[in-house]
Amino acid sequence: MGVSDQEKGFDERSEMKGGVINDYHDAAGHGHIATDAYGNSLVQFDPAAERRLRWKLDLYTVPTVAVLYLFCFIDRANIGNARIAGLTEDLNLVGYDYNKILSVFYISYIIFEIPATVCCKWMGPGWFLPATSLAFGIVSVATAFVHSQAAICGVRFLLGIFEAGMLPGIAYYLSRWYKRSELTFRLSLYMVMAPLAGAFGGLLASAILKLPHFGSLHHWRMIFAIEGIITIGLSLIAFVTLTDRPETARWLTQEEKDLCIARVKSERLAQTEVIDGIDRVKLWRGISNPVTLQIAFIFLFNNITVQGLAFFLPTIVGAIYPEYSTVQKQLHSVPPYAVGAVFAVAFPALSWYLDRRQIFIILSAPTVIIGYAMFLASETPSVRYGACFLIASTCMVLGTMTNAHISANVVSDTARSSAIGMNVMFGNIGGLIATWSYLVKDAPNFPIGNGLNCATGSMIFILSISGYFWMKWDNNRRDKKNVEQELAGLSPEEVANLDWKHPGHSLHISNIWAIMNPHATGTTTALDPPNQRWKDQWEAFNDKDEQAVQLYNALVREWNAWAKDDAAEKEDNWIELIERLRIMPDQRAPGFSRVAWYPESDIMAHRYNENGPSFVRVFPDMFDKVPVRGTVLQGNPQDSSSHENNNNTPQQSNHPQESDLS
Repeated sequence: MGVSDQEKGFDERSEMKGGVINDYHDAAGHGHIATDAYGNSLVQFDPAAERRLRWKLDLYTVPTVAVLYLFCFIDRANIGNARIAGLTEDLNLVGYDYNKILSVFYISYIIFEIPATVCCKWMGPGWFLPATSLAFGIVSVATAFVHSQAAICGVRFLLGIFEAGMLPGIAYYLSRWYKRSELTFRLSLYMVMAPLAGAFGGLLASAILKLPHFGSLHHWRMIFAIEGIITIGLSLIAFVTLTDRPETARWLTQEEKDLCIARVKSERLAQTEVIDGIDRVKLWRGISNPVTLQIAFIFLFNNITVQGLAFFLPTIVGAIYPEYSTVQKQLHSVPPYAVGAVFAVAFPALSWYLDRRQIFIILSAPTVIIGYAMFLASETPSVRYGACFLIASTCMVLGTMTNAHISANVVSDTARSSAIGMNVMFGNIGGLIATWSYLVKDAPNFPIGNGLNCATGSMIFILSISGYFWMKWDNNRRDKKNVEQELAGLSPEEVANLDWKHPGHSLHISNIWAIMNPHATGTTTALDPPNQRWKDQWEAFNDKDEQAVQLYNALVREWNAWAKDDAAEKEDNWIELIERLRIMPDQRAPGFSRVAWYPESDIMAHRYNENGPSFVRVFPDMFDKVPVRGTVLQGNPQDSSSHENNNNTPQQSNHPQESDLS
């Protein structure tokens, strides 16, 4: 049952219908869209070519931004290490002075968050990220020479300005290169640098404190100076190694550039460019997206915990073990961060494998709640130190998950930049609150800080659950709309500017059952409409087009033959079958939309088209995971002729993007 040369040729030909192109070389071109009216991809990709491209992207883009973010976070959080190394005494800080210094950083960070993100888009992240890294490296070195509270407040304010665009800028940068399902794991590879900064920063600070003094630089001043110099060196290297966009990547061939652009464009509804110009309408679309606002509040509550750990974990460890030396306290702050780093990569890796995000946001909250409850309920040092591990295990995950979730639920490049900036801005409001969560007067038990973080964990759980159900409701509401009628009279530019308000756009949410049963099998459903939206078309189908039933049943028979023959579960066989189903009968051009295995559990479904022949739609997404066994049942008992006798040409599916468990 090999694939004929004629059949193989279908994916290599470009078919243009009203500006829509199936060949990825053409889809990558300016002015062409790569989705239908419902956001379904019109482009067929070679999985092997995609895998090769991903490896190349992972090698050239992720390491540079990950290392930059590592030292970005170290330069921000090293004040916690400096505090127990003599900063408080040298600068005569008393009472709430330390908390005030921390707050100044977040005030500038919050104010400049969205402007910095827009500036990143305007300059291009390939230039913006190294430039801002160079700036905050210089500021970190300058911190080593301050001698008053006013001076350190000034440099921390500048540090907030220059670091404001770093986290959202990297998330935005990676969204230029990766598809939605791939982005979460790649974000984790740089976001994991936050807990690693806590672990590595503690080790580095311990090592620096053992170095001999250099002139007037000693103790905590050496921490700021050496770590700042390292940041400056890395930023200069990044100017050379960081590529701004696929089109300018010298390390990609032209074919790989086209594939990279087309892959990203194939997930962006009605967009003719991957990287569009700055547009006020689209900027507002990103900020006003209900998903952006809901997730931003989750990140706000989460960052109270994350930044609280970053600034106060050495202090908390010191309160748990007051008899320890300064170096011992620094070293005991490392293991919880190491555990957090493992989970910060493990959860996103699972998210990539399952193509789900929302469920991991939900699951991250309970461990934080339990951890802070342990702090409140016990004064035993081992219990409290153990609680640090429990808290760090999942609180570090949400930086990745929230930015990936927001990126998946806006459409245009401009909206994505503002949405991510909005999310990080809210997160840093949480960071500002965190600076006042652990006060000197509350030591050693810190009931206010621990109680606050227990409450924020509860709010994350409530918001994530309620957000899940709201998105399901909104998707159902969109399913009832007639997209063609909604878009009637709009120009292509006006359609593109709709962004997430486009009636064909579906919010990417989670199907919890699919997480529990990721390899469950199912059968095709009978010839019934999937929802009320298609009732009229299906009634017309029953009266007007018997050939669709014949084609449907012919494909079912073909599928059953392969299912019985697949004793070895060879993935290549299943993929080849999908390719055959796409092009049957002969002369049928490929035109299936983006498809999903969950939540419908359908392998294939036929669609009636009022303006043209009907066809069968195949659901092959599960084949890039694990082959699924089982015989598919015919959805209609009536007899049908062989598929070779059917000459239906499929039109694009009038079906919105299925919700994935994002």
